[in-house]
Amino acid sequence: MGNNGNLTASFDERGLGNENIDYTLTGDAAATWACFNGGGKHPQAANKETETFPVVEETSFEPKNGRVVASFSTDAPTTTFTCPFGQQLRLASISYTDLVLTDTTNDVSTNLADVSRTFFAV
Repeated sequence: MGNNGNLTASFDERGLGNENIDYTLTGDAAATWACFNGGGKHPQAANKETETFPVVEETSFEPKNGRVVASFSTDAPTTTFTCPFGQQLRLASISYTDLVLTDTTNDVSTNLADVSRTFFAV
């Protein structure tokens, strides 16, 4: 997982032909945003919000010698949550769960491990 909350799935699939292979990555994301004051502190107020989002990414790769070794990324979710004047909104934590990578061309799926990252304790 990147420093900005993006998720990257890397994989190696073998035994493929030479035609493009389509993939989907699905799952759930939960992100918590919080407001920070000018001193970089999170006020002990209720100015944070956690939202959940579906993860759905699609891509295609061309096999090389019957094999796809690749990575693709999701963007971190965004929010419409806003902070009071003078405070800055930051992504405090994010988790991705129930991740499934599917080769939709050949109808083959694999479950991926849950991942999470805390940027700031709130």
